[in-house]
Amino acid sequence: MGTYDRGVLLGLRWTYVNNEGNGWKEYAANPPPEAIKVMLLGAVPYEGIESFNSNGDEYYNKPHLYCHFDFRGEPYERLFYGEQKQLDERHPYYYAEIAEYKGPTLFERLRWCFRKR
Repeated sequence: MGTYDRGVLLGLRWTYVNNEGNGWKEYAANPPPEAIKVMLLGAVPYEGIESFNSNGDEYYNKPHLYCHFDFRGEPYERLFYGEQKQLDERHPYYYAEIAEYKGPTLFERLRWCFRKR
């Protein structure tokens, strides 16, 4: 999706967020009309990238990054929501940070696991 001063930005998923007053809330489905469409971005530092395969493999023919999972078991030093912007049609897209991503709490993860049964 782009680069930053320490590495590359990887687009993880499109989603919607809305400022609810006490913070940003993510909507996977049925967002309110005032919600903003954003990309969840993962920042991977250059030193965390072990190798790069531009051809992909037999399952997925897009480029592959092979990374060290040095940050709480993930390759991302941080996750954040970015709104897609463009200066004008001649320039590439970039992503303006909207909010830091806060993953689900332990209770929310457990509730999700039991709901799936």
